Amino acid sequence: PADRAPPGGPSLHPAPDAGLTLPPGSWSESVCWSCDGPAEPDCAFVATLVADPKNLPDALGYPVVDSKREARVQVTVPRCRACRNRSRAGGIRMVCGMVLGAALLGGSYWWTGAHAGRPPWFVVVNQEFTTIVLLFAGAVVGTLACVFYAFTREPVARRSYDDFPPVAALRAAGWSWPSSE
Repeated sequence: PADRAPPGGPSLHPAPDAGLTLPPGSWSESVCWSCDGPAEPDCAFVATLVADPKNLPDALGYPVVDSKREARVQVTVPRCRACRNRSRAGGIRMVCGMVLGAALLGGSYWWTGAHAGRPPWFVVVNQEFTTIVLLFAGAVVGTLACVFYAFTREPVARRSYDDFPPVAALRAAGWSWPSSE
């Protein structure tokens, strides 16, 4: 079909005659979709949607890259540098929270055993298993602290990528976000 990717590689824009009907002024490549700030081309988010190649939905003019497992279509969502950095910082903050939580809980377990002695009600049957459980619990606590921090900060007016008109139209046509399975 006409909406298959060209041999030189896929374009992230629909063909001009694709028939993608969007409300006038609903989006612009020069405005960040998330916050309405000035978008920068090198900060754009590339949304990849997938579908079963045996039952391929309409790609609305976007080029489709086929494989045996799934067909992929990519849409460029304009984004500003601040929104890109905010997204990256959130991921870094979560990883740091996990590591810090695990280190604090694991370290406090080690310190109490080595210096202060454990309370008599804290019975340890298997030292390695207890350490692993406490490290995991510390990582969970650190992650929850980061999520709490993110929700208590001053809210930032941002729109979801699902609401970006081309993504919404492709999702309505039958495309979906890739699963992590």
